[in-house]
Amino acid sequence: MAMFRPILHPGDDEFGYEATNERWMPVRDPESVIISIILLLSSPNAESPANVEAAQQLRKK
Repeated sequence: MAMFRPILHPGDDEFGYEATNERWMPVRDPESVIISIILLLSSPNAESPANVEAAQQLRKK
């Protein structure tokens, strides 16, 4: 089995799944990743949801 994923260049995502500023940066260490997860869970962004239904429920609160 072989898998192929083309290299993504900034601003060149044909599927539009992720913005350039939301892409994984390999310079991140595990500590910064954990801190980012904690911040995401403590203050979710309802304006850019991955789960639309959850964002709607959050806005109703």
